[in-house]
Amino acid sequence: MNNLLDNERKARRKYEEDAESRAATELKGLGVLKKNLEEHVEDLHRWEKYLDVDNAGEVDFSGEVRPKLMLDISKTSFDDQLNTLANKLEKENDELQKLLKIKEEDQREKARKAAEKKAAPRR
Repeated sequence: MNNLLDNERKARRKYEEDAESRAATELKGLGVLKKNLEEHVEDLHRWEKYLDVDNAGEVDFSGEVRPKLMLDISKTSFDDQLNTLANKLEKENDELQKLLKIKEEDQREKARKAAEKKAAPRR
């Protein structure tokens, strides 16, 4: 009987240790995701300035999002936090893609005009 109780205690202790380890890993992963999201948002704003977008109306640069986002998710479950951050990261990636497409189109147009000017007969 004592052996059965000891085994049950060991199993329960093992389960609790595994749960604590998993929770610590989840929190660490969430911290990494938060940090990456913050850095990505900051990079997006740096790209806006670096690329000198004339068509900023076509891209949503909604300003500083970190404090509000972190406050909003701080009271939710791990899964909800992960989903919220993943969705925000996806949105920011989409915005960056729009920005890059605009810049690529501008570069192609400049190259086309330069080629036309070069090919035009001189008077």
